[in-house]
Amino acid sequence: MSDQYEGVEVASWPVMTAVLTEDGSGTVEISGVTQDIAEASVDRARERVQDRAVEYARDKLQRPLHLRTEDPDGTWELVVHPSGRIEPMEAPSAPRGRLLGRLAGAAPEAPPVSAESASEPVDLVGMRVTVSGRPRDAAPAPEPWPVAERRPPEELPAPPPLDREGPPGKLDRRALHEVAPSGFDRLSRWVSQRLKSPDEVAEELIDERLAGRHILTRANLVAVVSPKGGPGKSTLTAILGDALSRSLPNSRVLAVDCNPGGGTLGLMAPEQRAARFTLLDLYDHRETVETRAHLQPYVAALSSGLDVLAVPPDPGLALRIKPEHYTTLLHECLLPNYELILLDTSPDITSPVTQLALQKADQLVLVAEQGYLTAEVVWHSLTYMLASPAAGPDGSRATIAINKVVDNPKAGRVDELQRQLRKVHEGPQVLIPFDLDLHAAIAEGSYSLPGVRRRATRLPLKQLTLNVTERFL
Repeated sequence: MSDQYEGVEVASWPVMTAVLTEDGSGTVEISGVTQDIAEASVDRARERVQDRAVEYARDKLQRPLHLRTEDPDGTWELVVHPSGRIEPMEAPSAPRGRLLGRLAGAAPEAPPVSAESASEPVDLVGMRVTVSGRPRDAAPAPEPWPVAERRPPEELPAPPPLDREGPPGKLDRRALHEVAPSGFDRLSRWVSQRLKSPDEVAEELIDERLAGRHILTRANLVAVVSPKGGPGKSTLTAILGDALSRSLPNSRVLAVDCNPGGGTLGLMAPEQRAARFTLLDLYDHRETVETRAHLQPYVAALSSGLDVLAVPPDPGLALRIKPEHYTTLLHECLLPNYELILLDTSPDITSPVTQLALQKADQLVLVAEQGYLTAEVVWHSLTYMLASPAAGPDGSRATIAINKVVDNPKAGRVDELQRQLRKVHEGPQVLIPFDLDLHAAIAEGSYSLPGVRRRATRLPLKQLTLNVTERFL
């Protein structure tokens, strides 16, 4: 990707300052905030400084950053670009502060300046600027900044597993500060627990598991698929994206309309949060996109934090949008800026774009209905979809969502449908009831998971969200 900040002048503030020692320790300071560094070697410490500087320039400033570094090999004034490029500053500023003060003080003494030479004009072209009686070019220039080679993600070591129990002898913070409840409090809690329904207890357990920290070791893609139109696939994509955005506050979540002819996904955002440009516009302007902020004109933004990249419901676009558009956008614009991407696919599972989603995704959410017509179509396609890379080994990363369930045998015996589906897929199944209030909230663009009134609807939506979070890679 080209560097759109080529030639942009570096602002004088903020300045990131890094001081490193031979053993790999040191500090990084910016905007008054100091962070310690402790690495195995000075080379690894330089890597850490470089990564922090690039991340700050890309995500915070969205422009080049001034970086000052000092380590056993020298002192440098550098420009860090959001693209990851690092280069020396052409005209460093006058020495000031702790870091550059040391550099100026370390310069060798120059001969006294005579009255004749003091009256000579200063050679600005040759950069011979006299400061405190010493020419600034008297100090030997350090070697070029040893920029650490940025390793591709697949070569980075996997993070160590989280130690949930902690080291032996770790303090139990709850036991240390626990306040013993009074007899009345214990009685109230006991009565409250006894009065809770099984669904209320189940929802509390799901909320507790969703509240835990779910770590994605890389960007994940989830394909939401149904071989038949009408079971609410786009609706569930938006609902799932809304819930995941709330459950993953430190991750950026995007829903992508993978129906080239245009689906309903983009219509679920209110007008004031709609996108200004289309997916094709983003493809044409992709070289200008380096951060999520640059993507905002092209995506709708829900109040939960979910972004939606949609295709307008224009059948003519189906003839123009190709799988190559999605592949290019995924690799150049979307995967670098989102940790989780939901792919809302076309009902035609033979469509090249749907095939792309089934090949690229890390998880599969298969949407069905309880009636015979939809169930029969799903049944005939089930084995094929469970064999796709998106479903994982032996379908281990696939979830079946039976949507719009009605408690009436005339609509179909859902328990019998579940039993027959388990003959092929033993993974999780979620039953989501038909809810007119939910339908109305989505249609008017006001849906949010906390706003779902009925626990019978809210509980399976949370369960579906939990099933997806527990299968992250």
